[in-house]
Amino acid sequence: MQAADPAGGDGTAFTRVPASLDAGSGPVVQAQVTIGDYRGIWVPTVGTLRALDFNGGDRAALSDGFFYNPDTLTGVELAGSGLTDGVAYTQDGVLVANEQDVSALDPGDDGAVIDPSLIPESLTAWIELQEAPAGGAGLAELLSRLRARGYLSHALSVDTADPPSWLTDLDGYTFESSRAGHSSDRISTLFTQLIDKQNEVGGDDDTLLVAAPGDDEQFAVAAAMIADQLGFTARVVVGARLSSEDDTLPVCDDGACTGGALAAWIEVQDADGSWTAVDTTPQHAVPLSPEVQQRRDPQNPTEVDPQQADTVLPPEADPADSGGTDDDPAAQTDLTWLWATARVGGISLFALIVLGLPFAALLAAKAIRYRSRRGTPDPIDRVVAGWDEYVDTVVDHGAVPPRAATRQEAATQLTGAAAGTTLATWADRAVFAPHPPSDADGEEFWALVDAERERLRSEATFWQRWRARLSLRSFRERLRQLVPTTGRRR
Repeated sequence: MQAADPAGGDGTAFTRVPASLDAGSGPVVQAQVTIGDYRGIWVPTVGTLRALDFNGGDRAALSDGFFYNPDTLTGVELAGSGLTDGVAYTQDGVLVANEQDVSALDPGDDGAVIDPSLIPESLTAWIELQEAPAGGAGLAELLSRLRARGYLSHALSVDTADPPSWLTDLDGYTFESSRAGHSSDRISTLFTQLIDKQNEVGGDDDTLLVAAPGDDEQFAVAAAMIADQLGFTARVVVGARLSSEDDTLPVCDDGACTGGALAAWIEVQDADGSWTAVDTTPQHAVPLSPEVQQRRDPQNPTEVDPQQADTVLPPEADPADSGGTDDDPAAQTDLTWLWATARVGGISLFALIVLGLPFAALLAAKAIRYRSRRGTPDPIDRVVAGWDEYVDTVVDHGAVPPRAATRQEAATQLTGAAAGTTLATWADRAVFAPHPPSDADGEEFWALVDAERERLRSEATFWQRWRARLSLRSFRERLRQLVPTTGRRR
């Protein structure tokens, strides 16, 4: 497994391993590991490492390239390409009992140790909204609500004709789209969704408050940040799931661990220094809750009291009340006021139409531009057009357009968001990679563009959204770039 130290420092240092290490006391286990269809530097280990001995003719090179971090219990192989198919080794380790109840843990820190600039405001707001107690009891309650109100998802989109194995393994699963990454911005979005749903629905029924789709890595990062806010030292762990209370989640079977068994969780440190593993994978049995407006009763229902309803009889007809003849000028209806009202109303309506035509034309032009870009038949041009749409959207929201910058530089200058950097990387890969992107790649790229456009709108006020829609800045920037050139710009 591999564990990340959120505070950094000496806890992230790797060193060469001597013949054996002091792994402390506890049950000793010996594992025989053979690498199959895997390639990478991370070395799977069991418990706290005491010794590791590679097999085969290249054992000397592999031993020289093996480094270990005892603080995070993480091993890496830096010789050549790392671990490859066929590499085998024997590992002795000490198992540390870490099955302590989370609610019984005591925080060992006086306060949070993670840089406050990395903690999303929505996370602290969500914690305050829960009104949970302090200490281990509060941590257990907050993590339970986080898992119950989240929803497991591993993809932005899936091919319904050929769904991935993780989706088919989950019995009765309803797919929900989820953005990748576990940056501060992504975690902020997760807790914003939870807060919005709780404010909308109210109460504490978890089945009605499911609102945040994401994978176990994202929820592990969120859980580690929650633990830090409560004064606990926590670390994110990535490894293979050996067992699970949910029988639909893949686990290692008869000692064979596949990619489906990979998972992320956290370990929380008690005040006595011991670590406790905590499962943070969100549930997948209860889908995202429907809109509350579909369930809520009218706020101001009309009350009818039959006892207070009086019957009013029509008046008796009186021949003396008959109207005058057509020859009576007093009985004539004066329609002058109606004509004056219609004339003023018509003039006002015409003025509004004339004033609104430029705005309507601008909105129509942006809609046509969007459809034209997204409907580009060539996958390369479609990805490049998606990048242009993302840049135009950010510029219309007030960002300063970069001058003579690469896509990576432009993404950093415009918003600095991780999604922008991802879009820039995809666009560069589409243009410069030896193999062009597929139609599915183009659709997935545009799905991420649409997600970013929606994020920018959700973070803006009502007037800021309309100012962006009616902004001409993106058109002016495109006109400025229309200079004679040779070749094709991507």
